[in-house]
Amino acid sequence: MTAVTTLTKIGYDVVTREDPEEVLFYGFSASQFREEIEYIKKIRSTLEKVRTQVFGDDCDGCRRQTSGDEVQNQTPWNSSDSETRATSFYSRYHQILEDIKEKDRQLYHINLENQELEIRLEASREAGAGALRDASRKLFDMYQTRLEEVRRKHLEDKQILQAYTEEQEQKLRKRMEMASALEEKQTRVSELEKRVERMENEKKVLTERNKFIEKETLIISHNHPDDIKSLRACQMEAAVLREKISHLDDMVLSQNRKLRSSIQQIEQLKRELSGQDKVIWSLHERLLSAEAQNKELKYKVDFWSSQHPEIASTTVSVNALPLKRKFPLPKLTNVSHSRTSYGLQSSGTTCKCKNSSCLVKE
Repeated sequence: MTAVTTLTKIGYDVVTREDPEEVLFYGFSASQFREEIEYIKKIRSTLEKVRTQVFGDDCDGCRRQTSGDEVQNQTPWNSSDSETRATSFYSRYHQILEDIKEKDRQLYHINLENQELEIRLEASREAGAGALRDASRKLFDMYQTRLEEVRRKHLEDKQILQAYTEEQEQKLRKRMEMASALEEKQTRVSELEKRVERMENEKKVLTERNKFIEKETLIISHNHPDDIKSLRACQMEAAVLREKISHLDDMVLSQNRKLRSSIQQIEQLKRELSGQDKVIWSLHERLLSAEAQNKELKYKVDFWSSQHPEIASTTVSVNALPLKRKFPLPKLTNVSHSRTSYGLQSSGTTCKCKNSSCLVKE
């Protein structure tokens, strides 16, 4: 029985790591180790039963011989039965030993396969961890490059928008000056209208005076043909009145021409100011849209900048579960293609930018 017990003992090497809960048995896990212990216990109990069945009578005879109170009348010892039982026991014993040796060989091969599988598993996990680190690094570099491009485009668009805003502010100042000039012209037109009205009133008075002098001249020529002095005075006054009327006609005609020209200029300036008002309103809406888009882009840039990649550990435990690695940045969904172009049409407003993603277009 000592030999059997020695054959059934299987050695296990135990390695304890820094973590007290992390203990590895080379060749077996804890559950397999417990199963093998139960199996050995069953073999021992079976051998005990066999020993009891084979040597039970001999053990009873020895106990009866040593005790003084046993009855002396015993049956004679049958040597043939004893030899048969011994032969059967030895055959069973050798068969059990062969089975144990076979199990030991199987366990040895299983241990070798288990060690080989553990080595392969460790290598595959190391390779997977390295590939994941490389993929994370490439993804982070790609996102960093895209972030730099977005920042550069944002800065260029901001500079272009500032230059365009300054240009439009300068144009706006010119339009304000134009509006002031228009107001002055309107004042001059009103003065010209009043002057023309006074000239027409004066012409009307002179015309009536001329008619009166002509009538008086006719009366003098018919009634007093000898009064040459009065007749000449009336004729001279009539000539002066006609000259004044002619001069007033010329002045009224000239003032009317100036008035019509000023009115046409005022109408043209009004149309230009109306068009410029529409352009200013369109630019105001475009500026609000560009500011909203720049705020959104700035928020995205700040959000992407706040994200940092997590550095994964290079060590991989065989018995531990693989770590859930996070990617350095969230997925970008059409970030570079989400820029909305605000192509509001406006007369006389062009941007010299050659950038296809510029916010200000004709």
